[in-house]
Amino acid sequence: MSDNSGNPVLVSANEYDPDSSELSCIEANDINELDEYHSLIKMYRDYPKDLFVPELLRKYASSESDLERIRLKYFELVKYEHDDLPFAADAELKRRVYTRQGETVAVKLAQDIHSILALAEGESDLSAVRNMISNAKSRKQSTTQTTTASGR
Repeated sequence: MSDNSGNPVLVSANEYDPDSSELSCIEANDINELDEYHSLIKMYRDYPKDLFVPELLRKYASSESDLERIRLKYFELVKYEHDDLPFAADAELKRRVYTRQGETVAVKLAQDIHSILALAEGESDLSAVRNMISNAKSRKQSTTQTTTASGR
């Protein structure tokens, strides 16, 4: 869904009315995305994290590309909707990569999605979300500032 200026807007499950005349103006793709969002929120509300993650993996057949798409999309929406978050508006998520030990990339992405949905629902421990945010920009900026200050 989007506001009058075309920006994406999160609609809480309590505000969503599928019979609303407003929906007649929304493209089919927007409706599918809204349905996906409400399906994810319902799953988030129905399952504790230890059951949500495997259920999400089952639903998306552990597709890393689908999980990454969802993770990025909902992080951007949450940033847009919540301007009081303790990180910059241009913050980006870390890229999840395969490691020899530990959880698969798909599991990490599903856990991230859970944390992002918790943030959207106002129930998140912000430290979980902060750990997902990339430091690459701030490192690059501080390197540039150091180089400029030293006259290189």
